[in-house]
Amino acid sequence: MNEDGSLRAPHSAHFEILARAGVPGLLLWIGVQAAWAATVLAAAVRARRSGRTWWLAITAWLFVYWMAALVDMSFDVYLGGPQGGIWFWTIFGAGLAVARMVRSDEPDPAPLSGDSDPGTGPAEASPAKAG
Repeated sequence: MNEDGSLRAPHSAHFEILARAGVPGLLLWIGVQAAWAATVLAAAVRARRSGRTWWLAITAWLFVYWMAALVDMSFDVYLGGPQGGIWFWTIFGAGLAVARMVRSDEPDPAPLSGDSDPGTGPAEASPAKAG
């Protein structure tokens, strides 16, 4: 607490962005977050429509983690330290990468051996299966 009774850190990443970057910075912050959410949700819709459940699950997990981080940022200086900042920006980048993979019609990864239908996945190429 400062001598005049004011706090230096508002204990909210959103208010800290407002304090450091002003209204234009806060509007940019909101715009970037909204654009990310729209991109990831559009990827989830595209994955669902094309029946790619694995990519749908990944986009859903990323979106929920991102939303939890935004809520945490409302009550904590989450981005100010590595315990939050590194993970938030990793999820942010992973969401963009997954959205790009879904947009490029990347198929679901092949299931592990033993989990696949006959004739699919990595076990198909095994010479031991011939016979």
